[in-house]
Amino acid sequence: MSPKEISEVLFKIFSDEGFSVNGFKIKSESPLIANVYNEGETTTISFGTNYPRAEVTRLITLFAYIEQLVFRKEGGTVRLKNFPDISFGYDKSSILNFLDHLTYAGECEIEKEIEEKYSDDTRRKIAKDCLHYATEWATIVSQSGGFSSAGPAKRKELKRQCYDFVVENVRKNANEKKYGSVILTYLLVFIIIPAVARFIIVRLLEKYF
Repeated sequence: MSPKEISEVLFKIFSDEGFSVNGFKIKSESPLIANVYNEGETTTISFGTNYPRAEVTRLITLFAYIEQLVFRKEGGTVRLKNFPDISFGYDKSSILNFLDHLTYAGECEIEKEIEEKYSDDTRRKIAKDCLHYATEWATIVSQSGGFSSAGPAKRKELKRQCYDFVVENVRKNANEKKYGSVILTYLLVFIIIPAVARFIIVRLLEKYF
């Protein structure tokens, strides 16, 4: 990838439109500190703690944080926090929208369990949010081949990544709302959400492993 092409990608990342790749929109606020280095035909951009953000909107808006962008001659790789690596090509036909291939059979089955397991509206809403985020995460990972050859160690890592991603996003939503008291909010954020997320993730990933 030429310096001009890299410059164009970076310009889009800092724009309101963002840089589209595999169903994500990659955006960042300026200034952004990053290390850029080249080895042969590979150019790598590594970000510090101030990660740019990838977002996608369907039933909900998902946010994932980008740790690294790798550009090679024929295509590149996006390395996201709490996701396996996702590859992309530079031609339009190779930039697939993962969300076109979503199937909700497994999700509908778990939604029935949610209705039976959680009687109060707050826990039921949290469980449905966890399910939506976990389903989107699993769909993206599945489309990128993350489940195809996962052994026991890789499965454990994938479950951890899914859990971290779901809890981070659902906690963000909870922190933006007011639940009547600081104590209630604390219980929701640090006890109820993690417990519900574990249940949902175990049930959902059974469909993939």
